[in-house]
Amino acid sequence: MAGARREDDVVRIWLFLCALVVPTNVAAQSQDALVMSLIFDECLGYVQEGNAPFTDYELQPARLSPARLEGSAQAASMFDGAYEARWGTDPELDMAFCIVDRKDTAQAALGVIREGFLTQLDERATAHGLVNEDPAPKLSTEFWNVWQRPGQTRGLQIVFAVTGTEGPIAELGVFSVSVPIEDRLSDVGTGGSLLVGSG
Repeated sequence: MAGARREDDVVRIWLFLCALVVPTNVAAQSQDALVMSLIFDECLGYVQEGNAPFTDYELQPARLSPARLEGSAQAASMFDGAYEARWGTDPELDMAFCIVDRKDTAQAALGVIREGFLTQLDERATAHGLVNEDPAPKLSTEFWNVWQRPGQTRGLQIVFAVTGTEGPIAELGVFSVSVPIEDRLSDVGTGGSLLVGSG
């Protein structure tokens, strides 16, 4: 089936560490540019170059799990609790990671245009040398979308999934950006200070 349901993807381990994404009861608004910025400016900038992520966002402390990541990773609630971000390194998996996933479904989700967003995401990922070798036929809750280096199962990788009901606006469910620690352009630990108060 299209949409990359591959058991050998290292990042899949991280996706299962996220809470299960369930549909929201608050209508999402289209925020394509914001979601793209979170993926490429914040998370990709962190895992590849060591830029401290989310410094322009209002964050609140969140419980980090699993506990073995204490000291090597951080967690924060964002967008009024609608989402949670986790970023840092996992010495056990030898990966640097940045994940944003849906949490409080009573808060409005970040929405993307169902027709066209996948193309935008693919174009940006391609510009970074990543390909989706098993593309989903559409942006749907039925499919995961995975971009990685051609022919590699361990390397820089972006995973993206939506939630919510079918309609013109899809809701961001979870995305992750990860890279083996040895492939990072900068050795940066956990990416700066724990939290910022507001943007």
